[in-house]
Amino acid sequence: MEITESLFVVADELTEEGELFRFDTGDQTLYFNVDGTDASEVAVTTVQAGVTLHASDLLVV
Repeated sequence: MEITESLFVVADELTEEGELFRFDTGDQTLYFNVDGTDASEVAVTTVQAGVTLHASDLLVV
């Protein structure tokens, strides 16, 4: 499954419902949440400092 921009955000916190993936630049962690809320967030991976992720970098199989 290709991740689109509408499902991905680069932010310190969720900005709107429906965002399934959030990349937090503060702690360099990619989070997934099943229902678009902070309560369901799970850390997927942490990357090196300086890395910038985009929706097009993600592929779910």
